[in-house]
Amino acid sequence: LGDYTVDTAYSLSGARIALSNVAVQQRATTLLKGGCEIIRPYETDSSITVHVGGLPFAITDLRKRLRLVKGLPPDVLAILDRVEAGRVSVDEMAFSSTREKLKWSAAAIGRELTVAGKLDKADIKLPEKLRLPTVHRLDASLNYARGVLTVNQGAADLGRSSVTDVEASANLSKGLDDIPYK
Repeated sequence: LGDYTVDTAYSLSGARIALSNVAVQQRATTLLKGGCEIIRPYETDSSITVHVGGLPFAITDLRKRLRLVKGLPPDVLAILDRVEAGRVSVDEMAFSSTREKLKWSAAAIGRELTVAGKLDKADIKLPEKLRLPTVHRLDASLNYARGVLTVNQGAADLGRSSVTDVEASANLSKGLDDIPYK
């Protein structure tokens, strides 16, 4: 993985544990910034809030890293497998919940997760049943909140056509086979 530096400020008490101004760097490059707070850490009704941002990835690197996450819904990887090229940046990723609701599973965190980011120059192979060509050079803003993915301000090439002002929304909470979209 290489050499990393982590800088943070922290605060500890019986009522609250907090990491603030977290910055992870590799050499002179800041990879992410964020923070974490646990309220009533020793109680059964404790709550946790985590937020990070500034995560730029090549799609191929993101796919490799996500394959290491245990319990990640297979549909997430299936979507990423369709993206053949491009970059994604996560401007803000956060979740806030109680320990009881989360139970520290990837699925539970996914239900509470919100993400805002951008897709840059992505090539996406569409499902064969759509009988459409690969989407090339897709640039778009992405927002994900509690199972719903929204794409807006998009532009791309589809075959010999160019499309602009792309907006789409899909509820991914029930898997890829049953996506209601608009």
